[in-house]
Amino acid sequence: MALKLALLPEDPRFERERELLSRTLHPRIPQLVDHGDWLSPGGSRPPFIAMEGVDGSEAGRPCRAPPRAKPPAP
Repeated sequence: MALKLALLPEDPRFERERELLSRTLHPRIPQLVDHGDWLSPGGSRPPFIAMEGVDGSEAGRPCRAPPRAKPPAP
């Protein structure tokens, strides 16, 4: 299970992503499980999307990998 929470309560891009996920059926794209608004402790209601997990590596892993050595200049 993967949970995605919008940073802004009324982000139209987030609603578009939810809509696209609800219509997409592909083995490498997570299926939409649920969506709604989360009531934060501060009282705001940012939207969330819950998606099924997919096999593969963690998305942020390449970003945390040590940098590769640069090839020598020609």
